[in-house]
Amino acid sequence: MNSNIHTANNGKQVISFTKNGEYFFEKGIHAYQKKDLKRAEKYLRRAIKLEPDEPVFICQLAAILADLGEYNKSNDLLLYVLDEIDGDMNECHFFLANNYANLGLFSEAHKAVKKYIENEFDGEFYEDAQDLLDLLLDENEEFEFPEVEEDRLIVLHEQAKTCLEKGQISKAIKVLEDMVAEYPNYWTAHNLLAEALVLAGKTELAIEMLERVIEKDPTNLNAYCNLVVFYRELGHHEKVKAVIEALKVVHPFNIDHYYKVATTLGLVEEHEQAYERFQFLAKKGFEGSAVYYHRFAVAAFQTGRMQKAEALWEKSEMRDGEVAQFYLKKLKKGLLKPEDVQYNYIIPTGV
Repeated sequence: MNSNIHTANNGKQVISFTKNGEYFFEKGIHAYQKKDLKRAEKYLRRAIKLEPDEPVFICQLAAILADLGEYNKSNDLLLYVLDEIDGDMNECHFFLANNYANLGLFSEAHKAVKKYIENEFDGEFYEDAQDLLDLLLDENEEFEFPEVEEDRLIVLHEQAKTCLEKGQISKAIKVLEDMVAEYPNYWTAHNLLAEALVLAGKTELAIEMLERVIEKDPTNLNAYCNLVVFYRELGHHEKVKAVIEALKVVHPFNIDHYYKVATTLGLVEEHEQAYERFQFLAKKGFEGSAVYYHRFAVAAFQTGRMQKAEALWEKSEMRDGEVAQFYLKKLKKGLLKPEDVQYNYIIPTGV
């Protein structure tokens, strides 16, 4: 821990300590050992903020996230260490293998644990890695892994989503273009690529792509939902109206699709319809993320249900506070205007 010595007015020396990354790392480890995972996560994030290139800090946060069941977020950190900081940090492969196994991605888990065993024959986790490999072999005795391609698609899709969340638009487009070329009928990649193209300012190209998807797969709900938002952005009012009318009568059995329709109706300012869809999800016991509660709150606010909006933003705040805190503060002061309240999970600028 760094320290500085100062002289007080009475002539005595006063030692002040600088709280560096190591300080918060140790606090995080202490909380982790006491099974206080949320506090441990908080301290590790502070440590990483102070020393963002320290791989041990990042790996420890990845371990905490895995214990919290946030396997994809944990993997993002581990892959970041391998790709950007230290490609020889082989324990990352072991942690990745565990996460993939927990996600049911057994072929990816097998590849990761094999890489660890090959590189760390006397490593700290060698015996655990051998045990994990045995479990994976038991899962499929012939080790054919018929779902290898599906596993790979899921991993690539998550990689592209992570790139978009980090603002790495070009990198995401490259991953998705390769996926579309290799798996031309994997419509999920087409939809995500369209979203990436819009973020890159290529909305017309995104629309052309989704229209081709619908020609080949006329029941592709995600493509319709994305299209109506893109049409609206370019002012294609008649096309917007036609798709909205179609979406109003669609009630998918799949909960994720139902949520997508609710969000889309909100984005095109069909607030009452959006609110009814979110309310239906709530009645079905749907428990979502901070983003879900935020969007539900926006629909409530835009339809004049202020108390409901406040309660929903409070739920969002409990899960991930920053955006919800912004809206709650404005709402309680009576400063929220409909034009300032948006479904996108960001803090509006200029408000």
